[in-house]
Amino acid sequence: MNHKEVHEYREGLKGDMIAVKSALKYMVESQNKQMTHLEQINGRVRSNEKAISAITGVGTTVALFFTTLIGFLFKRG
Repeated sequence: MNHKEVHEYREGLKGDMIAVKSALKYMVESQNKQMTHLEQINGRVRSNEKAISAITGVGTTVALFFTTLIGFLFKRG
């Protein structure tokens, strides 16, 4: 390879490296956006899980109360 061919080869490599760097930068930005969105979704899921737990707790308490009341009434009568 002569000097001209080496120079052209280096310029081609520079262009390829710039393209790879640009693609990598886009991937990092895209991943950061996805992470932010995932954190928002996880927050929503967490709040929904808390609400479901509260509803389940109230339902269990009500069921226990009615079961006890019905058992007390049958035992009494």
